[in-house]
Amino acid sequence: MSIFESIFDFLGLTSYVNFFNSCSTMELLGWGTACISLTGAFLNARQKWYSFLVWMVANTFWIVYDLYNGCYAQAALFIAYLSMNVYGLYCWKFKRPINEIGETTKNKLNSYTDESLS
Repeated sequence: MSIFESIFDFLGLTSYVNFFNSCSTMELLGWGTACISLTGAFLNARQKWYSFLVWMVANTFWIVYDLYNGCYAQAALFIAYLSMNVYGLYCWKFKRPINEIGETTKNKLNSYTDESLS
């Protein structure tokens, strides 16, 4: 028994190590991509623009994973998600949001001054 196996056994992590040793490469890709997807969702909830980059990476891995497993409809769905990520990043970085009546959000926020509140 190696020193690492002894440490894992002492910490009670032997079952986790055995799990990862028994997984195929594609199964590990699926678990890793799930973790990347959760990270993208968290960053999106925090309204970080780079969440779109994380989602692009995750969706690309999901496309590979689904094509490998023969899930072509789901691969097509993730291709659509990937295109929406590209569009979302473009809008976030280069376009100004427009509300229902055509004003940009920035102009609307600038119209609220201390004078108008008194």
